[in-house]
Amino acid sequence: MNTVVVDDRQLAVNALLKMLLAVDPEGTHIGFVNPEDALQYQASHSVDAAFLDIEMPGRNGLLLATDMQRLNPRINIVYVTGHREYALEAHHQFVSGYLMKPVRKEELVQVLKHLRFPVESDATETALPAVTESSATPQEKVPGMGSPLRIRCFGNFEAFFRGVPLHFKRSKTKELLAYLVDRRGSICTMGELIAILWEDRPDSASLRTQLRNLIHDLKETLQGVGCEQVLIRRWNELSIDVREVDCDYYNYLRKAGREIDQYRGEYMRQYSWAETTHAAIEEAQQKS
Repeated sequence: MNTVVVDDRQLAVNALLKMLLAVDPEGTHIGFVNPEDALQYQASHSVDAAFLDIEMPGRNGLLLATDMQRLNPRINIVYVTGHREYALEAHHQFVSGYLMKPVRKEELVQVLKHLRFPVESDATETALPAVTESSATPQEKVPGMGSPLRIRCFGNFEAFFRGVPLHFKRSKTKELLAYLVDRRGSICTMGELIAILWEDRPDSASLRTQLRNLIHDLKETLQGVGCEQVLIRRWNELSIDVREVDCDYYNYLRKAGREIDQYRGEYMRQYSWAETTHAAIEEAQQKS
């Protein structure tokens, strides 16, 4: 994997480069303290992923990401920042990750495993391995396929257990699950989830309490059908185990099973934040 790290502090650049080399020793990892230098480098080199600080003098990380995406729409942008308030704007940019400083190695590994545009690498296993339709025989084990917890993303988002729709006490509990599914196993912070679920309201103690109630509700809902292992909880972080759900969107990305023919131009249509993923699917459809 070829990556760049951009931060106006050299110590931060060095720390993340050291971690990337430990995780992906066969890759090429280059650091910059000047965003303009990073952009010039990308113009003449193939870059799979860019790890960008957000608050930098001159061209900040958000602007740099936009310019990098113009050069390569399939570059994986990962923000590395100490500021949670940019989570919503980062999501709208279709980024591959949002790491809070100081970065932990296990979080970095999870981001690399669940990049929106997977990169073949000997050191990192992609979350959704490419499986051709001809090679996906019934005897082969495709993660998630056959799970009693069935997730439908095409059209309206719905979740089923053995064919019966899951009952959620609150509509936002269902939306919480939908967003976790959309993130494909990537770690979501409390700040990011609040920015998505209550996009018109600032982070507050009250909203964090409401979010904890939603997480508790989701946990109870999944426990009620024996699928509590789907939810992965850590301090101020949440994600799902993509191996534990049978999801039409995941299978579509793998090109496994009948889902390759089930997309009809709609993706989680009841949620505005899903438009980013929807646009990426449409772009991929046009190229195929």
